[in-house]
Amino acid sequence: MDPRNFLVIIAFLINFFLSILIFLRSPKTDANKSFMVTAFGITFWCLAMVFYRAADGTTSVLFAKFLYFFPTFIPTSFLLFGLYFASQKVGKIVLCSVIGLNLIMVYFTLFTPTLIKDVIIPVDGEKKIVFGWSYYWVYVWYIPGFFTASYIVFFKKYLDANSLYIRWDECCFNSSNDY
Repeated sequence: MDPRNFLVIIAFLINFFLSILIFLRSPKTDANKSFMVTAFGITFWCLAMVFYRAADGTTSVLFAKFLYFFPTFIPTSFLLFGLYFASQKVGKIVLCSVIGLNLIMVYFTLFTPTLIKDVIIPVDGEKKIVFGWSYYWVYVWYIPGFFTASYIVFFKKYLDANSLYIRWDECCFNSSNDY
């Protein structure tokens, strides 16, 4: 077995067990559901990578589509996890917008040749995916855009939590020093 495939299979197994553990821990909370989707997205992305690398010429395009299909769920579910984490509330407009954008990416990825046109299989080396216009104009902005939004949400929650802690600390400890 190729060392790259071996490492990808290890990542698959770790994320698969993480997904199951999260589900068993608390399957009813929205934060855990969204994090579980993130972990399953990574899990199946790893699995798709193994199948893509092993695919022959007739199935390479199909597995290349799967390889780019599963990552569409990772940043969107991670954003939802960030929104649900701590506040436990996400507006219906935000939720529908995130899910709607995810469905648009699923459509571009699986059902049109606008994201992946073809796969070139050279005699030596890795396969080369021939991308269509939606890869360059939509997909490459979609993934970093949602991850950036996720990090902004987490950073804002971190700052809010620290400012509450600082205010409580100043209120309780600094005033007690006056006595």
